[in-house]
Amino acid sequence: KLCFLKGSAVDFPKKSVLSLLETQTRIKYFKKEKKLGLPIGNTQPGEPFLNPHALDILKMVRQAQPDVNIGITTNGDLLSENLIKVLADLKPITLVISLNSADPMNRRRIMKSKRAVEMIEAIPLLREYGVQFSGSILAPADLPLSDLENTARFLDRNKAVIIRVALPGFTRYHPSEQQFDTQKRWDGIVDMVDNLRDELDTPFLVCPSFYWNHNIAAYVDGVFVNSPAWRAGLKFGDRIIGIDGQKIITKVEAAHFLAAPAKKSSLSIKFQRGQKIHETELTDKFTTEDNFYPFKPVGYPVGSGYMGKLYGLHFIDGFHLDDAIQVFDIIKRYPDVKQVLLFTTPLVKDLFAQAVMIMEQSPALDLNGVELNIAVAEQRFWGGNIVVGDLHVAQDYIDHLIALEQKGYCPDLVIIPRSFAGDWGMDLLGQSYMEIERKTGFRVELVNNRRIMI
Repeated sequence: KLCFLKGSAVDFPKKSVLSLLETQTRIKYFKKEKKLGLPIGNTQPGEPFLNPHALDILKMVRQAQPDVNIGITTNGDLLSENLIKVLADLKPITLVISLNSADPMNRRRIMKSKRAVEMIEAIPLLREYGVQFSGSILAPADLPLSDLENTARFLDRNKAVIIRVALPGFTRYHPSEQQFDTQKRWDGIVDMVDNLRDELDTPFLVCPSFYWNHNIAAYVDGVFVNSPAWRAGLKFGDRIIGIDGQKIITKVEAAHFLAAPAKKSSLSIKFQRGQKIHETELTDKFTTEDNFYPFKPVGYPVGSGYMGKLYGLHFIDGFHLDDAIQVFDIIKRYPDVKQVLLFTTPLVKDLFAQAVMIMEQSPALDLNGVELNIAVAEQRFWGGNIVVGDLHVAQDYIDHLIALEQKGYCPDLVIIPRSFAGDWGMDLLGQSYMEIERKTGFRVELVNNRRIMI
């Protein structure tokens, strides 16, 4: 019921059960330092703990990588005290639990859960055994917002490290009874999160983040409980303007400086709250056995924090200024072009404009008279309320370009973010991006943008 693939023509194979032999092979070729490993094809997501070898696989991974934090996304239906005990012995582990509802009746209804009561009762045991977890909530439009509020409060009481509410979606393949007034539902969720955020200690976010947060400036989007930033008193909405004397403008800059390998155990943070400027020091003095749950439970490596966020400040995935510069670099490779069309998405369009404004005096952005237009291709294949660029297919761009040509607009160069095409240049349907150029006659370049995940 919650899957965007439901009813569509996309025939992703179901994910095969990972065998012990395949695990050995993948471990052999995994090189964390070089960021190398065997690829994983497009498959339907599955529940990892349904694999009868799941715990043996985790033990193999832990033996091969003693310090790496193992991330596991699960619906949590098989959580029990015995399972949590085993996971605690394999720390560091971070679970991403799709709770969706802390009400057993609602969880059964929307997830077909067979162990709703047992699973919900197991959540407090994660804190007891010191296993770090985050909670995610995705509820259909017929679930009251009050249920989302109660689920968020439940996760906060039980010390989830972060809570994410995913805006529900539907495609044209979903039954009509599962479709809804998108703006009303999405805005209702955003308002609910805004109103509840001050009540909760846990960072509470909506995904996709740029639906509600349209600013690339370095405003704090969350502070992890028991982290150095939390102990120093930083809060959601504080604007970071300096780190160790370095001026900070964007979220990406702030996240980069805070994630850099620590050369010392503390750093200076300058931030703005309201009209006042403050300065404080963040100190990251932990030992492996220190318990700062949920940020750094006992047994988690020193300097790991949550997802590499050493000091406990969370920023939603930001727009990289380098990605904007790449667009202009591509244009400059074609000195003969006069009209350029850049495709983007409704969520990123304003972010690109902000990036250009920040760098407007940079020579890198001088196009020497070239006209740059920005367009958003309609999600014709998926339809519904899908707005994520990664789900575009080549035919969406083909249809849009043909329609523009019929109206008399013929760009000399078309630039498209390559995230829809994957590493091999293929969309979700297996069609090459080169079909866009072949079928329209327009010159097409892909820009190597970084995915904005959350």
